[in-house]
Amino acid sequence: MEKPDICKGCGYKFSYEGENRSPCPACGCKSRIISASVQDGICLSDSVGWISRREFYEKNQTLFIMIVAITIISPFIGLVLAGIPGIVVGLLLGAVSYILGPHATTKVREIEAGRKR
Repeated sequence: MEKPDICKGCGYKFSYEGENRSPCPACGCKSRIISASVQDGICLSDSVGWISRREFYEKNQTLFIMIVAITIISPFIGLVLAGIPGIVVGLLLGAVSYILGPHATTKVREIEAGRKR
């Protein structure tokens, strides 16, 4: 609710608000004291976010040793077994290495995120 205008000369409180500029009924003065108020608010906030990434390779030691052994032994088996049996054994050992390879070494990615207010 707004405060009413007050006469500057005698302090008479006018019962109307607005543009009516008639002289004060008590003293005849045309000067007024006008009161006004403004209210406002501000809200501030902040936050910090973070992401932590860690990548590394994890080895399955048993499978890794088996694949290295197959890789080293394969040429010697091919030397001993000539012809079709050597080709078949070489393909089988290659297939075993192909299947076990991805399980011997695995890339691990750890991602951790957080927020602090």
